Amino acid sequence: MRNVSTKDGKTDQSVANRAKKRLLKKEEVTEVRGANSKKDLVLAVQVEHMDRFRLKDIEKKSKEMLKKEFPGYSIEISTDQKIFWELDKLEKQLQHKNVSSKKLNKKLNKIKQLMKEKP
Repeated sequence: MRNVSTKDGKTDQSVANRAKKRLLKKEEVTEVRGANSKKDLVLAVQVEHMDRFRLKDIEKKSKEMLKKEFPGYSIEISTDQKIFWELDKLEKQLQHKNVSSKKLNKKLNKIKQLMKEKP
């Protein structure tokens, strides 16, 4: 798990980092990627192979858990590999401090749009 922050310091990633730690405590979750803006928290998880049959249930329970812990955020969780890769790229950019708050919001909105697309 990566701890990340942004270049301008206006969009603190501590919420995403705390959410990732909480999700990693779940037995079926193997990896987590995510980022947050001032009002959005977007995460993607990878699960154990045998738990792939329960993806929707894992997403639903994880979202409910995080909504209780982060009530001021709009929370989106996905088990989709493409979303995981997009968030992984975004985390790397955040870690290298190549993303402003405006660019972060734009990228998170793009990822949320991808989440709404049906496979």
